[in-house]
Amino acid sequence: MVSYVIIINSNNNHCYILLILIYIIRFYWSIGTQVFLCNPICILLYTFASWSFFANRIPYEESLLLKFYKHQYDDYMKQTIIGIPFIGSNRRKQ
Repeated sequence: MVSYVIIINSNNNHCYILLILIYIIRFYWSIGTQVFLCNPICILLYTFASWSFFANRIPYEESLLLKFYKHQYDDYMKQTIIGIPFIGSNRRKQ
């Protein structure tokens, strides 16, 4: 089961790859369902709502992961992309 609660304590069992895959799938799934249903107003609304959520959530979670895992997470970030348009990484802002 996936939780929407952000854990602010270090957890050695955290799986980075799973986290970003879940976010990418949820973002495109929420928009894709509305495309499938041919619902143009909700396509725009879901796109905005999903993007707004992840634009705030991903940088915050990355800052916590950098705090907990330091160089290990920084190395991981250098090898991966966010996968959601116009959402940058904390590493790229520094």
